[in-house]
Amino acid sequence: MIIYFGTQLYFRTKKNQIHSFCGNCDEFAKLKSFNAINFFHFYYVPLIPLSRRLRHHRLCPKCKKSQSWDIADHANRTAIVKEQSADAIVALQNGDRTFIPTTDGQALAAEHQPEDCIAFLREAFEWLYAAGEGAFCFDLVDQLAGDRCLNAKQLLNAFACSMSGKLDLAIDSYQSAATSDPSSTKPLQQAAHLLVVQKRRAEAIGAYTAALKRTSDPAVRLPILVQMLPVLESNKQFAEAVATYEEIFVFSPTLAEDKAWQKAIQKAKKKAGIK
Repeated sequence: MIIYFGTQLYFRTKKNQIHSFCGNCDEFAKLKSFNAINFFHFYYVPLIPLSRRLRHHRLCPKCKKSQSWDIADHANRTAIVKEQSADAIVALQNGDRTFIPTTDGQALAAEHQPEDCIAFLREAFEWLYAAGEGAFCFDLVDQLAGDRCLNAKQLLNAFACSMSGKLDLAIDSYQSAATSDPSSTKPLQQAAHLLVVQKRRAEAIGAYTAALKRTSDPAVRLPILVQMLPVLESNKQFAEAVATYEEIFVFSPTLAEDKAWQKAIQKAKKKAGIK
């Protein structure tokens, strides 16, 4: 006889959804946010509440991990993030790349260092989208105008489109951002990540390769190479994978000594017909 009992979240309200990479398992998925109560159930009938109603933030359907917040605390944090995001947009409009986050017009701390506007807004949009503030994010993007805001607008539009599940539009925006800032590798990397999600591996490899052509800095090249490697192998481009392994080993001798990596390159060499 099978007895179905355990714990589960019930009575979900204020439901939102975001398309993003899970912070725990790094898989791209529809991450769900909602208010709910955790119950002990028997045959899936909720019997005993095990918690008060909480905000469950970005629940991953693959690894089942999420953050749990007191609802009032979550609402307060959302309000602060909205305020700080608006400040970052104003900084970008003024031609600044950094800003100091404030709360109610006051700096968070005297020693607080300026933050990169784009990096901050990327994280802020993740939070706001999961909080049901997607329209607010697009409204912020629309406030950016003029040539000096063009690259920032393209990047932020790409973030917002990606989180709303419009991956083709996000990829197009990333590629436009790569054109408007020929020195940056990040837009091409982000476009490649989404192309991998869509299983457009050959195009993803092209984007990674284009990013590599923009830099000779080992610190920048190494993560791109590591990201591209499994895509090359999935696309059965084993000779290119071997060359990628070898460059990775030049930049990171510790990986060259790792047994798992040694085994992996030998396997790639065998498939590529390289002795």
